Amino acid sequence: MGFGTVKMSRLVGKEGRVVSVEADEKAFGVLKMNIEQNSITNAIVSNYAIGDENKDKVTFLETGMQANSLVRMKGAKREPVTMRKVTTAIEETGLTPNFMILTINGYELNVLQSCKNFLNECRLMRMIVTGWYSDEEGRFGPRIIDLLKSVGFRVIAATGMHVFAFNP
Repeated sequence: MGFGTVKMSRLVGKEGRVVSVEADEKAFGVLKMNIEQNSITNAIVSNYAIGDENKDKVTFLETGMQANSLVRMKGAKREPVTMRKVTTAIEETGLTPNFMILTINGYELNVLQSCKNFLNECRLMRMIVTGWYSDEEGRFGPRIIDLLKSVGFRVIAATGMHVFAFNP
C-alpha cells in the first residue's frame, strides 16, 4: 500500500530507485496515492502479482487489503490478476537490485524456487523474506533458509520467521 515504498524511497535518496509491486487493485490505488502525496519520484510501481510464472490470468484470492494471496484460502473471493516472475519484473525495470523484500502472503517459497538461478548469480544482494506461512510439510522458513544457503546467501532467521539474507 506504499508505506514501505515511501520509507525505502527516502532511505535510498534521489539517486536510488525503489520498485514496488502490488497485485490487489484497491491496494495498488492506495500505493499510487501514497507515492503521489509524498512526492516520491524515485519509485517504479506495478500492478501485478509476483509469482513463479509469467501469466496474464491467474486466480488471486481477495480477503481484504493486506490479506490477499495466490495461495488457496477458505472463504476468499477469487479475482483474476497478472503474475510475473521476479526476473521478469527486474528485466522490465532495467535495474540491478541490491535489496529485496518479499512479502507475498504464503507464496514466497514458490517465488524463490522459480528464481533460484538468478539468486545464484546475484552479488551484493540483501533480502528480507517472510517465512511464517506453512503447508503440509511445515513452516516455509526452514525451506527458504535452505534454498538461500544453497545459492550462497548467509541467512539469519528471527524468532517469528522473518528471514534476513545477504551474500558477500
